[in-house]
Amino acid sequence: MKSTLRRQTLFCFAIAALLLASGCGKKKSAQPSAPAPAQPTSNRVEETPLGGGAPAPSNPSGDVVVAPPPAAPSTPANPSHVPGMDPMNSASGYNPVDPKQIERADVDKRYTGYSDEDGLRYTGSSTDYILTYLRLRNEDPNLDDVVKERNKAAAESILSARLAMDKASGEVVVTLKIQEGPYLKTYLMVGGLDEEGRVTELRASKQNPEGVAMGSQCIQGKLKCLDANQKTCETAFARLLIGDVPGERAAVAIVFRQSLADYRVSFTKTPEDSFEQNPEYEFIRAFWKNTNEDINTHHRLKNIYMNSFEIVNGRSGFDVQVLGRARQLLSFGGPLLAPEAGSAVSITADRTPQLIESTDLESLNSYNYEMADFISKATIVNNNGLGQVRLNVKLRKRGGYEPDSFKLTLMRIIKPTVEPNEENLRLD
Repeated sequence: MKSTLRRQTLFCFAIAALLLASGCGKKKSAQPSAPAPAQPTSNRVEETPLGGGAPAPSNPSGDVVVAPPPAAPSTPANPSHVPGMDPMNSASGYNPVDPKQIERADVDKRYTGYSDEDGLRYTGSSTDYILTYLRLRNEDPNLDDVVKERNKAAAESILSARLAMDKASGEVVVTLKIQEGPYLKTYLMVGGLDEEGRVTELRASKQNPEGVAMGSQCIQGKLKCLDANQKTCETAFARLLIGDVPGERAAVAIVFRQSLADYRVSFTKTPEDSFEQNPEYEFIRAFWKNTNEDINTHHRLKNIYMNSFEIVNGRSGFDVQVLGRARQLLSFGGPLLAPEAGSAVSITADRTPQLIESTDLESLNSYNYEMADFISKATIVNNNGLGQVRLNVKLRKRGGYEPDSFKLTLMRIIKPTVEPNEENLRLD
């Protein structure tokens, strides 16, 4: 952080110059991020005989007012929340890949600053301070109240955001779903990472998919990779400027996360519970058992991918793809919501298949949905706001068998991010 008001002012003018140079003839602004957690080692504690960890990857105008960025707190503040233990502090004992952590009520979550109609709060999905830092920046008392409200309204209008990135070519696509009055509109923002693979300018795509209601607002932006490891981009920050009328534009910040995840699985029945088990239940159980016991078969896990978005003062959400060696695919997703105390929720998960990786150009039709077809419903039952989500997965009803279920805990494998400061979040 700059130590004098003069240096802070120079930073503001630099940002303003960047904004004036952006598309739609309008402005855009940069923002700061957060300290990186120490890279965790996966602690594959056996919760049940079928517990276990994911295998290693096979490859692995003046409408925007820029205030001096706030100092990154050593213990980050959580506005309107009684602080618990900071998960980044080793004294908390928090382990991102220990499934027992998901029900802890004494560790601080990361919040976006927005709640749903039932009072559940949208959360982050990692332990770092990036989301907290961006929230504090948006709540800076030096920002004009009118601008703050306009930015919040724009953030709340975005229902979902998804980032796809081709690591080979550097091509980036951000898909936004925005509520515009009674209509839901889609925006495709495209770009390409610079030579260092860190920053890209985002511009509206000319693509107009058939049957999709595309929006017409002017949206420009930039995206920056925030991994401490300069060769990866599992965590990224996007700054969007929405609108083309001077004095009425809004700025929105979004944190995207794309990483591998660990897991624990717990079944309600064991093979000894009855002489005749539902064969579909046993088929899914064998998939996880083969993985845990490292049996050389195609009927086992290859990787778990966890993607999420966190809109500052807006919504957050995740999607997970469980991919088997024979291209078996289970998809789960939904909002990242949690109560202020604890992590228990009951939210129906979305099971719409998603593409596994941006580099996977094959059609969704090429995946194996046999296991997915055995499932009738999945419910999100816990979210600890730090990258751990638990699902209760219920199998379809079959003649002669009771509907069976199992619990699946998914835990992001967290990599270190850059420290949140004006230098690391500068979008030039």
